[in-house]
Amino acid sequence: MRFLLILIIVILALAMWWPDQPTPTAEESIIGSQLAPLNKAKNVEADYLEGIDKKKQEIEDQADGG
Repeated sequence: MRFLLILIIVILALAMWWPDQPTPTAEESIIGSQLAPLNKAKNVEADYLEGIDKKKQEIEDQADGG
């Protein structure tokens, strides 16, 4: 019984001092290949919204100037 108690204490102490494994980022994990098209789509969307803003600004400039 004493051996079991000492064994449990030793295991708990080792578990507390065991170094934590670093958490991989999403790009390093299994879904990394699926994130590339998602990031590309985000860039396309950002470019599209930027183009819309530029077009709105041109229309406003023409309305104010003309």
